[in-house]
Amino acid sequence: MSAGVFHLGEPGEIDPRAVLTGPLSAIRRVRLGAGESVELRAEGVEFSFFVLAGGGTAVTSATEVGLHEGVSVTAPLGTVLTVAAGADGLEYFLVQLDVPDRGGS
Repeated sequence: MSAGVFHLGEPGEIDPRAVLTGPLSAIRRVRLGAGESVELRAEGVEFSFFVLAGGGTAVTSATEVGLHEGVSVTAPLGTVLTVAAGADGLEYFLVQLDVPDRGGS
């Protein structure tokens, strides 16, 4: 197996499983325009995202946090998170990890 080189300068998704054998299943760079939002669901996965530019909010049923450059958010299995861009939009980098089925344990 050889190393992979991926360009992450523009929004889009990369599937690292062509190179990696671990649980990392998606690498994504996302740009939301002013006022746009997206719902992220940690169903069978966990994820972390890192704000690159802009601002906004991340909201779960239990909390709301402000987003700005340099902030990261990690969502454990089962989390439903709404990410909303502020007036200047929002750009973030997301990594997603598969969580193996534990057979009900």
